[in-house]
Amino acid sequence: MRYNSFRKLHKANSELVIPAFKRAADVCFNQVELLREAYKIADCGDAINTVRCNDCGTNHFKSFVRCKSKFCVLCQRVKSALWTAHLYSWLKQWLEQGNYVVFLNLTIKDTDLLKDGLNQLEGAWRQMTGKKFRKAFLSKFPGGFRSIEIKTGKNSGQWHPHIHALVLKEKFSKDTAFLHYVWPRCVAENGGYAKNLEIMAFKRQPNEPDEEYNLRLIKSVKEVCKYITKFDWEKETPERVGEMYSALKGKRQYAVWGALSYVRQAVENDLSTKSNKEVDDFICQKCGCTQGTPNKMYKEIWASIDEPIMEDYKTSMPETLVSGEALNRLKAANRTIATKQYFKQNEWVQEQIDLGIFLYKKPN
Repeated sequence: MRYNSFRKLHKANSELVIPAFKRAADVCFNQVELLREAYKIADCGDAINTVRCNDCGTNHFKSFVRCKSKFCVLCQRVKSALWTAHLYSWLKQWLEQGNYVVFLNLTIKDTDLLKDGLNQLEGAWRQMTGKKFRKAFLSKFPGGFRSIEIKTGKNSGQWHPHIHALVLKEKFSKDTAFLHYVWPRCVAENGGYAKNLEIMAFKRQPNEPDEEYNLRLIKSVKEVCKYITKFDWEKETPERVGEMYSALKGKRQYAVWGALSYVRQAVENDLSTKSNKEVDDFICQKCGCTQGTPNKMYKEIWASIDEPIMEDYKTSMPETLVSGEALNRLKAANRTIATKQYFKQNEWVQEQIDLGIFLYKKPN
């Protein structure tokens, strides 16, 4: 994540998500839980992790201390990006081996009570994949990934929970009749009504350039890895925010099975070790040095002024530095940014010291 993106998402938490939870706490019965969630999200990103180059002293933004709330836009952005990256990499190899991928959108009729809608949705999914239709389902789809998304129905104004899924296929088969029979039946047996079912097979178009093909695959995977809720936090009523929190409490947003099971372990490992990996793979974007010192910078410093202390570089991808020529171009592009960042940061750090509220911590 870039530093400017981090600041924008942190601002969205502060101005939209947190006030929505506090408004909900004023009118809902679970006041304590809603306030606890608001304060939890408010703490997200209070400290950011940076790496200071041991050679030139330039500071690079790497990550932030996460709250891990499913409603935090900062944490959801990181989680969604990691799932997208791992799934895209895995699916690209799967398709190159001559296999198939199908994207599904499974919906039910919009409902007044979100809890009832989620019970219908999850009950139908469990019945289709894990009970009487398990053998038939797994014979067609030996692996896959599914996510839950909550939003408000465009025309009804009611809750619209639905499932996005991507399923793997080792051989070609026509699955439309099977899915159109099984999904409505499973929803009906769980007390609901299946409103819609979309089946989108992903395949390479004739003479399609690599760049367009890869971009289509990334967009398709990204669609499946959306945030758990799509809300206008500023306009949503407090009662609905409280209902959404209660209904989603303890619910798992993402699930995998079969051949994709290991992807969850890879994502969770990245989430827990990302900061350390950023230090191990560090390359200074100003001088090319590969040795850096990890630091923490607290909100009292990085949020003390409207203008960011740090600025984003042209690129933060180490794989772009594969040649001396590429490194020289990168140094030239970043020199002005890095110099201004270095002096501006030192200036504001000194001012914080003078004011007596300096909270910068050096590593032990």
